Amino acid sequence: GFSPAVFDGKVKVVAMEAFGRGYGGQIGLIVAVDIETDQIAGVAVTTHSETPGLGARAKSDPTFTKQFKGTSAKEPVKLKSDGGKIDAISGATVTSKGVTGGVMNAMEVYLRLKNTIVEKAKSIKA
Repeated sequence: GFSPAVFDGKVKVVAMEAFGRGYGGQIGLIVAVDIETDQIAGVAVTTHSETPGLGARAKSDPTFTKQFKGTSAKEPVKLKSDGGKIDAISGATVTSKGVTGGVMNAMEVYLRLKNTIVEKAKSIKA
C-alpha cells in the first residue's frame, strides 16, 4: 500500500513499503516518491538482519540512503559497480544490492500504479 504525505493542503509525496534481499535475509524499506516530479524523496531501512558494523550501516549511516534522493523513478536504481550512481557500503555489497533492488522494485510498482495513486491522492483533503 501507499501512504500519502500532505503539504500545503495537497498530497505531494507517497511512501511505500518495499523489501530487498540482503546478506542476513530480508531488508525492509520505506521509499518515498514525490508524485509531482517522480523523484525519490527519501529511503529508509526499517528492518534488517545484517552484520553489525557492516551491512547494518545501511540503517545506521544516512550517507548511504541519502544517495537515492532525487533519483528519477524512471531511471534504473543501481550500484556504481553495476553501472548506476549509488556507492555501495564498504564491506557490505550484498546488503547494498539488496537495498537498491528493493528501491528499484518500489519504483516499478510506483510507475505501474502511478495513475491510480495520483487519482486517490487528489481525493485526499488535509
